[in-house]
Amino acid sequence: MPDRESRWGFGGRSPRAADFRDMHWEAAATHYRNRHQPARPAAAAAPARSEFPWRAGAVCVLLFVGHQGYHSYFSDFARGRSAGVAHVREMAAKGAFVRAGMNLGNLLDLIPSDPNGSPDWNAGFRAGFKDELDRMNQPARK
Repeated sequence: MPDRESRWGFGGRSPRAADFRDMHWEAAATHYRNRHQPARPAAAAAPARSEFPWRAGAVCVLLFVGHQGYHSYFSDFARGRSAGVAHVREMAAKGAFVRAGMNLGNLLDLIPSDPNGSPDWNAGFRAGFKDELDRMNQPARK
C-alpha cells in the first residue's frame, strides 16, 4: 500500500479536505448562532404604499390652479364683480330709500343679472354686489 504523501501529494490531505473543513465550520457557526444568540424579531412587513394620496393631491392642486387661472385669464368673473361693485355704489349714492331696496333685494336674493351676460359675468356681478353691500353695512368700528 502506498504511503499517505504519495497518495495525496506533499500535504498529505485529500483535495476535498478543505471543503469538508469549511462545511464543519459553517455547521458549527450555525449551531452557535441558533443556540447562543437571541432570536431577532421578524421584520414587520411594511404596508404597501399607495400612490393614490400623491395622485389625489396632485389632481387637487391642478384643479385649483386651473380654476384660478381660468378665472383670471379667460373668465368674465372679474369684470362682472367690478360691475356689481360699481352698481351698488351708484345706487347707494341715490339715497337711503334705494339703499334699503338693495338690502331687501340682497336678503331675498333678487340681485339683478344680465340675461345676455355669460354665467361667469353674472356670478361675478352677484359676488361683487353682495360683498359691496356687506362692506357698506358693516357696523362702525370704535
